[in-house]
Amino acid sequence: MFVYQETAYVNAKDTDWVAEQKFIKGDMAGKIKNSGATKEFQDWDATILPVGTEIFETDNSEILLASCGEELVPYLKYVEG
Repeated sequence: MFVYQETAYVNAKDTDWVAEQKFIKGDMAGKIKNSGATKEFQDWDATILPVGTEIFETDNSEILLASCGEELVPYLKYVEG
């Protein structure tokens, strides 16, 4: 999980509807600045993603892509309801 624009994004790699789609990588939104965060999250804080991980926008406003080595991992906007 990481925070961008005061919103949490969660790893959606194993979410069926996300895995079935192809997302177009857009502009870089930013980079993870703090890893291992557990509370009081701020923008660019992450629980697991390493510092420096590049995050990209996509053609779907609910999805961001994290550049993890050779792989782009989809992260889904988490909206509490």
